[in-house]
Amino acid sequence: TIDALEKLKEEGLARGWDLTAMRKQAYTIREMALRGDALAALSLVNRQPPDSRAALRRYLSFFAGPVYPRIGIGEGVCSMIMKILSGRDSITAAQFAVNGEFFGIKNAIGVPVVVSGNGVRLAQSVKLAPVEIEWLTAAAEEAKSMYFAAEASQLFHKLVKLKDRKSSQ
Repeated sequence: TIDALEKLKEEGLARGWDLTAMRKQAYTIREMALRGDALAALSLVNRQPPDSRAALRRYLSFFAGPVYPRIGIGEGVCSMIMKILSGRDSITAAQFAVNGEFFGIKNAIGVPVVVSGNGVRLAQSVKLAPVEIEWLTAAAEEAKSMYFAAEASQLFHKLVKLKDRKSSQ
């Protein structure tokens, strides 16, 4: 109704932002999230006007989760870039297309690779434990069966289209 729209304007849509109050609220929410009180912080965010909620939710989501994955990923990327720029090799795991040279596997799969300024190559020097080899070959078989299922599906659709074309002639 008209009264409800007027109330919305007064409570948020027509008023300007009080940046000092918003900043104070953001610091309070950050402290709550860092203390592990993410649910209480979210409750505080949900009590704000709609425009403030939108801004504060993004802020909360950054501080509410564990910080270690973000730091670890950033450090890993920086380390790899520094190694490449300094001419050193970096051994890591990556999805890589192999053609039988890695335990007879002939498809793309997660394998140890060497990343360098010259590109990416299979890390032949990495030795896998027997259980790792078992898991790797099982994953390769699963990937191969998924590939064949996708190929069969594509072939089936081609045959259906061909049949439809022939029947319409």
